[in-house]
Amino acid sequence: MTTEVLLTGPKVIKRYTNRKLYDTETSKYTTLKEVVALVVGGREIKVIENETKEDITGKTLVMALVETEQGLGGQTEIVAGILKAGGLANYVAGYRKALDVANAALK
Repeated sequence: MTTEVLLTGPKVIKRYTNRKLYDTETSKYTTLKEVVALVVGGREIKVIENETKEDITGKTLVMALVETEQGLGGQTEIVAGILKAGGLANYVAGYRKALDVANAALK
């Protein structure tokens, strides 16, 4: 991570009502694929709804995740499982518990 990133903080991306994403550092429109590349590259981002100034980073990253997973199959079952579990934290906790039980059975 560079000193510049530490001083400037997260890259701010605005989402306009037409759903286009705008990178405020480069003054250019960007895509979900480019947002994923930023995150994978270690860059912290913050996505703001332009009209309401609401922080929609989480929503945007979930959309990016779903788009990234297209073509791999199974995302419908995974998303349904997350919703049925009451959220991602509960889903991960249940998954970890199942892994612990499976590991204990192997010992």
